[in-house]
Amino acid sequence: MSIRSRVFGALIVLIALAVAEIGVITYMFTSDPGLRDRFSAEWLALIAIPLLAIIVSAALIVSAKRALFDPLRAIADRAEQVEKGDYSSIGEAPHDDARDGLDAHNGVDERDEIGALEHAFASMARAVQTRERDLAAALADAHQLAHRIADSQREAEAAHSELLATLETSPAALMILDEMDGRVRLQNRAAVDIFGIEPRDPALRRQYWARFRMIGKDGQVVPPMEWVSSRALHGEEVSGQELDVHHPDGNVHAILASGAPLRNDLGHIVGAVVAFQDIARLREVDRLKDEFISIVSHELRTPLTAIRGSVQLVLSDHDAVPDDEHRQLLDIALNNCERLIRIINDILDVSKIEAGRMMLHPRPQHMPDLVAQVVDALETTARTAEVTLATVIPPELPMVMADADRIVQALMNLVSNAIKFAPRGSTVTITLAPLATEMRIGVEDQGEGIAPEHLGLLFQKFQQVDSSASRRKGGTGLGLAITKALVEQHGGRIVVESEMGRGTRFTFTLPLA
Repeated sequence: MSIRSRVFGALIVLIALAVAEIGVITYMFTSDPGLRDRFSAEWLALIAIPLLAIIVSAALIVSAKRALFDPLRAIADRAEQVEKGDYSSIGEAPHDDARDGLDAHNGVDERDEIGALEHAFASMARAVQTRERDLAAALADAHQLAHRIADSQREAEAAHSELLATLETSPAALMILDEMDGRVRLQNRAAVDIFGIEPRDPALRRQYWARFRMIGKDGQVVPPMEWVSSRALHGEEVSGQELDVHHPDGNVHAILASGAPLRNDLGHIVGAVVAFQDIARLREVDRLKDEFISIVSHELRTPLTAIRGSVQLVLSDHDAVPDDEHRQLLDIALNNCERLIRIINDILDVSKIEAGRMMLHPRPQHMPDLVAQVVDALETTARTAEVTLATVIPPELPMVMADADRIVQALMNLVSNAIKFAPRGSTVTITLAPLATEMRIGVEDQGEGIAPEHLGLLFQKFQQVDSSASRRKGGTGLGLAITKALVEQHGGRIVVESEMGRGTRFTFTLPLA
């Protein structure tokens, strides 16, 4: 039974008692006339006092109900609404009346205990409502984020599958290595064909790779710490290292290896990627090309040498060809014959350099003597072109370690090119300058110069930056490529500097003896 029902019951009982008491008294007064006269003054007091007490009690009970029980009932009703998720009876925030101590929603004075309870409950309900809204928004965001993550994961899986398919169909062998222990995390089919599949056990894996041998282009065994994979895991980028991989089963794979480290966002090495290209077929093509060039060059050079000797013999006897016009034709034939021989020699030299068969015999050499040989050999050519050859040679120069014939060949290529493209009346200068551990040799002309975008092409085979001028003046585009290869085989380096309208300067170095 509720408190409200009990209050109403008590009120009814009091009224019933009051009515019963009035009835008894009235009966007593009406039944006894003597008493009616005696107590005529007191009966009104006897009736008025209980009635007044009953009225006051009733008023107090009604006031207590309104002040105490009705707010409690309202709180209970609102609690049931909140439990069902209905916050409409709570209100959004206290109003001005609430700031004055009166709850505008229920007319409850917040300054008493019931009002404070009502206000606290309303604040709690509003906080619950706010948190419920925040939670609902957070759940919605979480659902959206989950959908985006799922979409990203599907896209990543699709990209990963495409990458694996691409790697599997790639003709180059690809391997991805782990930084922690160097194990192979991923390899394609071409890599499996060359290296097989390594064991998972670390000890067996070390034994597996110990059976492989890597032979460099120079024929020396490459130690494991110098393998492309090891160098890439240590942060080094390797490009185009030619190796012979000797497999434990006796097979040999000729490969061109490259590698690079893999880094995370912080720049730390987390692995390495290594690529291997099988170059066995390329080597076979190169071998066939070298054989063809060698055969053709030999078959061409032999008759050309005979033709040159015959023409020189005829021209040496003035009585054999007294006519000037005929002698001029023979001179043209001799010059073109010598040009063809030079071209064949250049092609043979390039072939030897690329095949690694260009043998040098370095010895201590006096560089001014080699410069003098070049000047003497090209003096007539320079005079014909109306170009002056000049030298700048300091006294008491140290010796250089060089193959005299090959350095003379390289220097003649540079000086003859300078003479060829120098304007009439200009000077081609050869300079020598000793440094701490090397000798610097320079060849400078006063020609038109070379455009900056063409400088990088000068040392490539069959490259002519001004093809029209080269055709008029002759040339194959092999001289500078040969010169660069000869200088580098001596342990030196060659650079070119040019300024349009002022000339070009080639500089190369040779180690001191």
